[in-house]
Amino acid sequence: QATVAKGADFETCVENIDIGGPAMIRAAAKNHPSVTVLTSVTQYAKVIEEMKANNGATTLKTRRELAAAAYGHCAAYDSAVSTWFAA
Repeated sequence: QATVAKGADFETCVENIDIGGPAMIRAAAKNHPSVTVLTSVTQYAKVIEEMKANNGATTLKTRRELAAAAYGHCAAYDSAVSTWFAA
């Protein structure tokens, strides 16, 4: 979005589409049975409190909720890229 907002040319915008970040987020979400994935600073407080209450761990329920949010975050990014391409 920042590259597009700066008025960059098409090729520069394409080169700035993030591939690795979403892949890492998806990988973490896929492995949610043993990985807690955060995609927003708004999630920190809940996770910190849960970890304090559970000897440094998060529950599977929370990890599933966060995985769902992570997939949603990636879907929103992919949608934004798709919308930009279609414009």
